[in-house]
Amino acid sequence: MRLPTMAEISRSEELTQQFPGLDRNLRGTDGSMSDMLNLTSDHYPLLASREKRTLLDVLVKPNGLMAKDKLVWVDNRNLFYGGEDLTDHLIDAGVHLTDSEKTLVSMGAYILILPDKAYINTQDYTDCGKIEADWTSGSEATISLCMADGAAYDYTASATAPENPKAGQYWLDTSGEKEAMKVWAESTGSWVAVETVYCKIACTGIGKQFAENDGVVLSGTGKEELDGSKILFGVSDDSVVVIGLVPQTVTVAAGKLRMQRKMPDMDYVCECQNRIWGCKYGQVDGKTINEIYCCALGDFKNWERYAGISTDSYRASVGTDGRWTGAITYLGYPLFWKENHLHKVYVDEGGAHHIQDTACQGVQEGCSRSLQVVNDRLYFKSRSGVCVYDGSLPENTGYSLGNELFSEAVGGSLRGKYYLSMHGETGWNLFVYDTKNGIWVKEDSTHALAMATLLDELYILDADTKQFLGATGKAAGPKEKRVQWSATTNIIGYSDAGQKYVSRFAVRLRLDDGATAQFSIEYDSNGEWLPCGSITGNRIKSEILPVKPRRCDHFRIRITGFGTMQIYSISKIYEKGSDVCGY
Repeated sequence: MRLPTMAEISRSEELTQQFPGLDRNLRGTDGSMSDMLNLTSDHYPLLASREKRTLLDVLVKPNGLMAKDKLVWVDNRNLFYGGEDLTDHLIDAGVHLTDSEKTLVSMGAYILILPDKAYINTQDYTDCGKIEADWTSGSEATISLCMADGAAYDYTASATAPENPKAGQYWLDTSGEKEAMKVWAESTGSWVAVETVYCKIACTGIGKQFAENDGVVLSGTGKEELDGSKILFGVSDDSVVVIGLVPQTVTVAAGKLRMQRKMPDMDYVCECQNRIWGCKYGQVDGKTINEIYCCALGDFKNWERYAGISTDSYRASVGTDGRWTGAITYLGYPLFWKENHLHKVYVDEGGAHHIQDTACQGVQEGCSRSLQVVNDRLYFKSRSGVCVYDGSLPENTGYSLGNELFSEAVGGSLRGKYYLSMHGETGWNLFVYDTKNGIWVKEDSTHALAMATLLDELYILDADTKQFLGATGKAAGPKEKRVQWSATTNIIGYSDAGQKYVSRFAVRLRLDDGATAQFSIEYDSNGEWLPCGSITGNRIKSEILPVKPRRCDHFRIRITGFGTMQIYSISKIYEKGSDVCGY
């Protein structure tokens, strides 16, 4: 008689000591997670919970955020700088902010507030007001010839030249179709044309809102050559000097004369090389435009100054179709994006700026605030995913986020990490890309309106909760009581055709005092998560978590908990059965 021989059960162990973050594809890399909540790559290759956030304030209605040497934010209709409310200074200057989302732009000591077209000097709060100016005559105005300094001309107007002229004598020649101002040159014994002739426009209050060298638009003068874009060469409260020629003093009735200093309505703006740059696509004054602009050098108030010099304002049309989707300064160049095009402006010291158009992946519409420079590389959300640009062509770096479609992306950066809040098919998500290690993690469902980095902290305005947050807890203020976290592994077992009995887990981890970690398992994607143990502790240790054996094709592990946690390794121990599926 022979006794039956029992075959030894095949056991195997898989040890995971490196956790490469989030991978939402069907087959993720070993140690990656298909879903996360409040995890961080700060302790990579460990799996760890993020730091507690700081709650700085709860706003009435967050409308904008920016960082200079202090934080700048807009709450409802109020502007704050480093916590100080500057709204009264704006109101004193006639500026009343609207209740709308703001674009805040820094230029030197100034903050520009758009679309309100307002500004304020952070070193002198009384230096604030409107970028634009609009004046209409409330009394009768006069227009007369003058010198460049506004002094009156001493001249003779006639169709024939004056007899016995003296050196420097002026003559307004009216013999031709157009009048011409001439001066007698004693050295040559002839009348020489005066190249530039000026007019003085006098009216009560005409110059109070304007400054010398302002580029303005005149209308209602009654003279075709005076209406249109002009530069102010002299300004006083009640008079201005512009280039132009009138044969005799002109009187303009009250309410007819209008002078404006305009700033174009722009879709997106940025500051580069001491100029504000912007773009616009759409209808303006009944005309379809597709343009890029910049202000005069060092003067954000002037967008119509065209004197033929290097410091002039600038505008140019582009031929690519579609709306603008974003703008940012990168490596010293203004970049303007469409969904399928990049327009790079080469700024010329002489004013001959050049625009280069490149067909490539561009910024997705509604994702202009995803543009962020991290470690000298530019990141943004495109239609095809998250892209990185280094000056050549954009490349996709968001494959680990899977195939879910995202929109309304808002980005931030801190210590080599790219923070990205996006709306997806499952709601809002805050992802973080570690550019050093090349891994993604997911924090939570924060809906960021705006982000800004100051010193060692990233600040977030939450559009849903209206909270003003410090993302990593470095800012002073009350912290979260505890962080709830979770991690769900990708499917385990697809690489082996045989059936497996999961027998136990061995986990090496560290939990702070009072922190907990619960483990559960899902077999064959049936949607049922079965608890298989929990751990509470305050030191690094190994725990064996028993799992009821079950034959399966594949499974997933989920770890959830509260408090500070770092997982050093997970050992999965299972037994291999036959190819026949059963329980």
